[in-house]
Amino acid sequence: MEKVACVWSNHSGSGFLHCLGQCQTAESDDHTVSSRNDLLIQNRCVSVGSCCVYSSYSCQLVEAHRNDMENIFPFLFLGAVYSLIGPSLAVARAHFLVFFLFRMLHTVAYLCVLRAPTRSLAYVVAQVPCVSMAVQVLAAVASSW
Repeated sequence: MEKVACVWSNHSGSGFLHCLGQCQTAESDDHTVSSRNDLLIQNRCVSVGSCCVYSSYSCQLVEAHRNDMENIFPFLFLGAVYSLIGPSLAVARAHFLVFFLFRMLHTVAYLCVLRAPTRSLAYVVAQVPCVSMAVQVLAAVASSW
């Protein structure tokens, strides 16, 4: 496989790696990128070409963390509001446990690149307690009016 020249630039303070080539792979430090239009911008993987970006494990960790935070923070807010309506302790524990276990499975599937349906199913199952808690909160608010 032909090596492609990569150029590291620190244009206006935000570094980016730009690879020049026709969908071959290139390696630079801890990043592997394919296609002449793929960029790694501040450890965020961005593909603007027709080929995929094959990033380093550190980039994959950053993306997994970002994905987790996008889901966990809303759950914490929803869980706090849900706990204010006085749900059954067993039901609340079940909601929190299901969310926790399936978010962990989702993260492991993200980092270990498990087969395709694993990550999607883990995400959907983790969202079931969120929907359930939201419906119960809305029902409690609607009944108090």
